[in-house]
Amino acid sequence: MPTRPDALDRAQAALDVLLEALRSGRADQVLAVEATLGEAAAVFRAAHHELLAGDPIQIRTRLLTLRHTMARCAALGGMMSDLASAAQPPRTYGRPVPVRLLV
Repeated sequence: MPTRPDALDRAQAALDVLLEALRSGRADQVLAVEATLGEAAAVFRAAHHELLAGDPIQIRTRLLTLRHTMARCAALGGMMSDLASAAQPPRTYGRPVPVRLLV
């Protein structure tokens, strides 16, 4: 069974890699992190009982750091999605909508 520090370290490391991949704006790097993130989540889930046995202040601090990193990843991912949507021409029923410029 994974140990508490290993579970927290792996989860944080995977999220840090995801955050850097999102910052780079390269979809291939984001996709490459998927397996590592899944493995880290599995280790974290398996060690959750052991987490409860640790120092509550230290665990809380580290979990808040993980949560903050996840929120940053979500914000960057949402921004990338919004940017991709804005770069696409508007569509209605799968057809492009003509854009008229006001002169």
